[in-house]
Amino acid sequence: MESFLKKCIFGVIHGKFLYNPQLDYLLDPALPVSKEVDFMENCQMQNLFCGYYRPDENKFREIWQTATFVLDANILLNMYRYPEEARKQLLNVLQSIEARLWVPYQAALEFQRNRVAVIAEQKKRFSDVRKVLENSRKTMRSDLENLQLKKRHSSIQPDELITSIDRQISDFLSKIERT
Repeated sequence: MESFLKKCIFGVIHGKFLYNPQLDYLLDPALPVSKEVDFMENCQMQNLFCGYYRPDENKFREIWQTATFVLDANILLNMYRYPEEARKQLLNVLQSIEARLWVPYQAALEFQRNRVAVIAEQKKRFSDVRKVLENSRKTMRSDLENLQLKKRHSSIQPDELITSIDRQISDFLSKIERT
């Protein structure tokens, strides 16, 4: 039973893991292997599944100094989605590690295929915001008019409020149209 569990849960091949200690992670069985080790006797979970454990500060520093950073399409496409300040910060980080950046062909292809759609999605957000604000303005006016405050209440005068909100909405819409 224990051997069966090892095979099912941990992917043991004939009771052994194929393990390359130089790379410190489990290799695909089809790749060359430096040695075989008995899972239960010689391996620690942290060595076999190091991606699930936070490295110590020295190892973390070493990784940041030497690692190759592989970007996928979403990292690139999110440049269109992020607020301007976040976009600038990400670009600064990417520029600081540019010698160690790699964009796989598939990621670049997906970026090219989806770029126009993401830009269109962002532009649609402007019209969505405009629609929400216009509907809110109309609903507020209509609901306040239905209360007939000018005829039926002596001290509630919403005109100043409506004018102020209209101005705020107009200013906001003008601002987003300039971006």
